[in-house]
Amino acid sequence: MKKTIYSLLAITALLFSSCESFTELEPKGKNLLTTTDQLEMLLNKEYEGCSSDMRQMAGDMIYAYSNVATIISQPVKTRNVIIWTYDEANMDKMAELTSSDQDYTNFYGYIGTIANPILSKIDAASGTEADKKLLKSEALTLRAWSFYMLVNKFAKAYNPATAATDPGIILMTEDKDIQTAQSKSTVEEVYQQILKDANEAIEIDGLPNSAVNKMRFSKPTAYAVKALALLNMQKYDEAEEVAKQLSPSMALLTTIIPHILVVPKVI
Repeated sequence: MKKTIYSLLAITALLFSSCESFTELEPKGKNLLTTTDQLEMLLNKEYEGCSSDMRQMAGDMIYAYSNVATIISQPVKTRNVIIWTYDEANMDKMAELTSSDQDYTNFYGYIGTIANPILSKIDAASGTEADKKLLKSEALTLRAWSFYMLVNKFAKAYNPATAATDPGIILMTEDKDIQTAQSKSTVEEVYQQILKDANEAIEIDGLPNSAVNKMRFSKPTAYAVKALALLNMQKYDEAEEVAKQLSPSMALLTTIIPHILVVPKVI
């Protein structure tokens, strides 16, 4: 009887030991983002920041599969008609006419699936300090750029007299709970966050002068985002000083190819 009990106890102990060893194994195919190499994989993504409606508002780049004159003459106001005709009287209808927005989805996606995960895990990740500085600087620059694009499309233009009260966008930083509804920050708060991220990226000094590849960020990118934010804030002298720091690392563009030569007009 004692032999049977001892045998059962031995088997039970062995089973518990096996279970403990099994639960300590890293699940196959699961990336826990615990190393700088793993975190860097998040940055190897193609960024889509070329919005068709923003191009249309900025110039005459309208891609239409139907006759534009016919479309804008229709009595029913559509999203494209409001944009193409700069119909400010009907701008309040844009929200109800927009079931989804590619820019909103893309830029918050870059923040939530790339920038914030890197910023929340980089300090505890294993890897060299140089790699950590690079990834942290790049994540901050990506987030600053994304916030800049979002506030320019989904909020009022920066007005020094009203920016502190004008509704801006939601600032999803790495310390926010994505399961909890967040309130919009003011336009002023958004621009201050953009400058904070850009300044920190510059101060860390982990970005290379030339990007790792065409889809990655470099030191000039951080300066460019900062200069653009200051320009929007009407701080022209400060924006100029920041922009001047770009010249040593970026060649001047001396030739311009008009888009009309690439995409001919169709009348």
